[in-house]
Amino acid sequence: MVTSQRQAASTRDRLVFSACKIFASKGYRDTTVADICEAAQANIASVNYHFGNKESLYRQVFQRQIDLYEPPHLPPVANCEDGVKVLKSFIVDRLEWLVQDDPLERLIRAELVQPTGLVDDLRVAGLEKSQTHFIEAVRMASGDALPEATVRLCVTSILSQCRALMALSQLGFYATSAPRPTDAEIETFANHVTVFSVAGIKALTERQQNPGAGFTQTQSTSQSSEPLAQHS
Repeated sequence: MVTSQRQAASTRDRLVFSACKIFASKGYRDTTVADICEAAQANIASVNYHFGNKESLYRQVFQRQIDLYEPPHLPPVANCEDGVKVLKSFIVDRLEWLVQDDPLERLIRAELVQPTGLVDDLRVAGLEKSQTHFIEAVRMASGDALPEATVRLCVTSILSQCRALMALSQLGFYATSAPRPTDAEIETFANHVTVFSVAGIKALTERQQNPGAGFTQTQSTSQSSEPLAQHS
């Protein structure tokens, strides 16, 4: 009895492990139960026995990766300058996470490219878990002066810049280490993303604290460009 239970658990674990690799690589639609069972060395009936169907297995895989993800520790911060240092460390951590091709990131990316509608709740939970520390770091870097919606837009911008590193590597931008950047290249890119993002956070914070000045400047710029627009 104990042996059969262990075998069942082993089969279930192999199915989840194999399904994760294939779903992350091919996406839900292009993955078949036969693909998963072949990789897991299990028969097709075992998927129905342990999970009911492919959809349920997909949700189990997503949930497992969310449970396994451990966000970086958020240290105590005394001022905005400390917040910037924390943000930089999180950016480096995220770049290294992307370079390692983490399964959760690949699953989320596949869902964004080809939404299935099967794991919308889990995808949101996964994104929230992997972004919460960034949200707090941006708050700290801004001196907690920005509204929640603006903070989240800043985080979206930062994470999009981080994902660009892998695209640049694949395009040969970092020729010395394609398709994966070196630690030195990650550090250089992290410095750029940090400086660029902090400048944006600072500008948004100043506009938030002095909205009249920001509006006047925008209005002035718009008015000065009108003659050019009329003659273009």
